Amino acid sequence: MVAAMDADPAFERELRRRQRDVEAEEVEYDWVGSTLEDALVELAERGDTVRLAAVGRAWTGVLVHVGEDFATISPAPEVEIDMTLGRLESVRVVASSRGVGRKGQRHPRRFEARLRELAVSAREVELSVGDGLSGRIVAVAVDHARFEALDGATWLVPLAGLAWVARQV
Repeated sequence: MVAAMDADPAFERELRRRQRDVEAEEVEYDWVGSTLEDALVELAERGDTVRLAAVGRAWTGVLVHVGEDFATISPAPEVEIDMTLGRLESVRVVASSRGVGRKGQRHPRRFEARLRELAVSAREVELSVGDGLSGRIVAVAVDHARFEALDGATWLVPLAGLAWVARQV
């Protein structure tokens, strides 16, 4: 019969320390390989309250959708802001939640598709042009949108310059 070996406390401490180091490296490796889209999806799935900032404006609310190149935040009931990921200046977690975010709703994957959806709906929106340009999107072309402002003026807005679109839902 084999006698039970006494565990060396120093050896066990070193083994636990190495295991913690390996686990921390795995978490960091997973994070380093992630994209902003991945991080925002995680925040949306948890239902965290976040503050998104772009071109001098910021909104605090819950992410209700994350697409390939944009995210939608709801800063107030029945208000949604679609923000392009490439124009975001910062994302701050205001309050963590262990709940479940909004799921099950159909949303477009790309910002351009969202703009086309808004053009078809003919609903009033506000664009990130100047201090905010209100009106409706008339059409979306390859690289720009035709926009009719509330004052009746027609605007051609380059898609690459848009940071956000706000709307009532």
